[in-house]
Amino acid sequence: MDIEDSLTQANARLKQAKLRVSIYRRGNTFWLQGTFPPKPHITHKTKPYQQRFSLRLPVNTVGLQQAERQAKLIGAELSLGQFTWEPYLAVQDKDEQPKIVKDWIAQFEDGYWKRRKKTVSSQNTWKV
Repeated sequence: MDIEDSLTQANARLKQAKLRVSIYRRGNTFWLQGTFPPKPHITHKTKPYQQRFSLRLPVNTVGLQQAERQAKLIGAELSLGQFTWEPYLAVQDKDEQPKIVKDWIAQFEDGYWKRRKKTVSSQNTWKV
């Protein structure tokens, strides 16, 4: 049996269990799709909506088994209203706050002045 047949069977089991999540293949990794709560600090939405996210599992038999276990766990958490994004968001440092536009502008400006000489003309670039 090939991986596509196994994936179809895994999704049939998830559907039969009414877990409201499905596994799909995207490139060389498995992803989950379902109706999830909004991601914190990332969207302006307030109600759950259809989303996808990578499980970072390779497309092979072992990866599919792990993906199905993860889908069952997440489906149960969704059903119980206990799902949280924290374990699934790729954040380097959990204490680090998400960057806002002014942070990106300041970072760009710092890099700009490291590459350019400060002249009247170049300084006027930053005037509004």
